[in-house]
Amino acid sequence: WGWCKYCYQQAPKNTFDGVKKATYVAFDACPIDVICFFINRSWRFMSPSENAYHVGLTGKAATWAVCKQKGHCSVS
Repeated sequence: WGWCKYCYQQAPKNTFDGVKKATYVAFDACPIDVICFFINRSWRFMSPSENAYHVGLTGKAATWAVCKQKGHCSVS
């Protein structure tokens, strides 16, 4: 979002149509590599909770495991 926000702020916007056009131009300006990088990075933070459920933990046990292991890449 930071990439798109920067591109959006640099674009001239005088009318509402200009605002809409600048928004689409900013979204299209973001390279796919950057989008994939941030998707993978955010997946790393979501992964421990999903892994806790995959190994059979539920409810409070999963919450405890995620809190305990939040600095690591997986729940052991």
